[in-house]
Amino acid sequence: MSNTLSVYRQLTGTPANMFEVLKREIGLRTNCIPFANKAQTALKTLPRLSEAEATQAANVFLDNLQTLNQGGITAEDYDKVDFVKRGKTITISARVEAFYRAAARKGYRITDSIIAVPKEDCDTTYFKEEITANGKIVYVLEDKRIKPDRQITAERIANGYFGKFICRLTVFNIKNGSQFMSICEMSNKEMLDIANTSEQGIYKSQWVEYTRQNGTIGKKKVISKELCTDGFWYKWTGEMAKKTIIRRALKRVKEVLPELQETIYAFEKEEEYAEPEYTPPKVDFEIPMETVNVDLYNLTPEQVNECSEMLSLFKANPKLAVDKANEIKALLESGVDKQEVINTHYASIICVLKGKTTSEIIGPWFKGDKNAK
Repeated sequence: MSNTLSVYRQLTGTPANMFEVLKREIGLRTNCIPFANKAQTALKTLPRLSEAEATQAANVFLDNLQTLNQGGITAEDYDKVDFVKRGKTITISARVEAFYRAAARKGYRITDSIIAVPKEDCDTTYFKEEITANGKIVYVLEDKRIKPDRQITAERIANGYFGKFICRLTVFNIKNGSQFMSICEMSNKEMLDIANTSEQGIYKSQWVEYTRQNGTIGKKKVISKELCTDGFWYKWTGEMAKKTIIRRALKRVKEVLPELQETIYAFEKEEEYAEPEYTPPKVDFEIPMETVNVDLYNLTPEQVNECSEMLSLFKANPKLAVDKANEIKALLESGVDKQEVINTHYASIICVLKGKTTSEIIGPWFKGDKNAK
């Protein structure tokens, strides 16, 4: 980007200055004054920046906005996006409603049913698969409540009040009237673990340097058990939990409706550009920043669940299984590390290996895999 320090100063100038920058730098044409006011208010909360820091702040802001715009989330959706301060940058995060608006502009209306299920209700609250008279699969809610209080709070997620979170997305094609349903569930532990990856999670955290066994210096995230009461996950726990489980449900939507991929990507993308500005008083456990490889022979319960969801998808759309097998084959033939392919596509690999036709496509790379039997 040209003269980025000047760009940053213009972004924080008048609304007209900002509109000119957006048009010149990322091709976004808008005259939405409320968007400019909201964005500039956020940018002006940043401390005094050096030239390098101003470069970073401008690039992060413009990159985020361009991603949202490419996904169909516009400046006019200013009331459904959040400008989040992370260190010395401002990132832009789309709310669920902004994503639904963008999908509607592409001809799809999405509705959700999301339930936080207390531990006592886990066996009586779930989505049950049914077949309609015309052979379509639908998911009906079974809900026999023992504990009626289901308000989502950070304290309840931290204390294990919930057993799981369940979600059903219904996607309507406005043009032809067809619909598609995607369901998923997430344990309370998974929700807490995901919250803890955020710099504004449920617990306070910080990045610290550590020495690896080979003598090199790495970074790991250290998490305390003190609630981060000024963070996003604490202040807007319900919205963040909703976004988290919707992202999981969208995995199937992305496979079935590739025309929504850019919109889904814009909703999913929330990069962490900065380290936290606080130090937790007590360290209780730590998460090393190391890649965890998927073991096809010893899948975790969550990975088994992911494979089950993918298998249902392939049964509903056999051509998708063939396409996925060919995609995996192309990656392996191109020299991509096999373990890297497994880490990304393990659910598809397991399901593809179970099919007579599809297993022949990638079988030579996975001979002897007991999951294929």
